[in-house]
Amino acid sequence: MLVEVVFITQILLVKGTLFESSNKTHISYSFYIENISHLYFKLDFNPKTLEDKQKAKTMIYDCLLKYSNLAEEETWEKYFPLKNLLTLSVDDPKNFRGAAHRQPTDEALLIAYENSSAGFLDGEMINGYWKITISVHSIVTDSCDYELQIWTEG
Repeated sequence: MLVEVVFITQILLVKGTLFESSNKTHISYSFYIENISHLYFKLDFNPKTLEDKQKAKTMIYDCLLKYSNLAEEETWEKYFPLKNLLTLSVDDPKNFRGAAHRQPTDEALLIAYENSSAGFLDGEMINGYWKITISVHSIVTDSCDYELQIWTEG
């Protein structure tokens, strides 16, 4: 029987709460890495969607009136449900390494010398201070809790 033991080193774990006033802001965290080959990270947030149909209808209708001439009563439902939108970008000490502009999943993202996750650049894992940025595009719920984890294995 072969048993593989994997050691996980936590680099960063942060939790926070966002509100509508957080829209169109950026939250950056710096962290130091040295002599690693893989960097894993994951952003999770809840709630994902605004379930209050009446509140969503008002928000959608207001935006349709503001940005188009499509504010017909039946049009708003094709935009329901509204979703909170947070995205991630990562910079190593010298360069931009990529971004994840997708709804979060249970899957960890990876930056490495090769086989990095989609949206991220393969390359040398440079020792030094890296930066990860959460871009808060839209909070449509009353509040939104997030958790950002960064770790390495080996």
